[in-house]
Amino acid sequence: MRDVTLQARDAAALGTVAALTRDAGGRVLREATRVDEPGGGTALTIADPTGRVYRIVHGDAPARDRGEVTDRPIRLAHVVLKRR
Repeated sequence: MRDVTLQARDAAALGTVAALTRDAGGRVLREATRVDEPGGGTALTIADPTGRVYRIVHGDAPARDRGEVTDRPIRLAHVVLKRR
């Protein structure tokens, strides 16, 4: 897995996450900038102290509903990220 993308509550949260990342020994890989890909919005890219990469996005547009399709997930409800 290259990275995990999470959604921020509001634009101010991006600055808060950047500051907390640095305080915790992580790195800001890319300051909050406009996203030039489907969904758009503004994204902050960080790495935690172990090197896992996260993108925090705000203001992105949801994908349009294509209706139910057999065996296609509707939403992600739980993830476990383990370190070796």
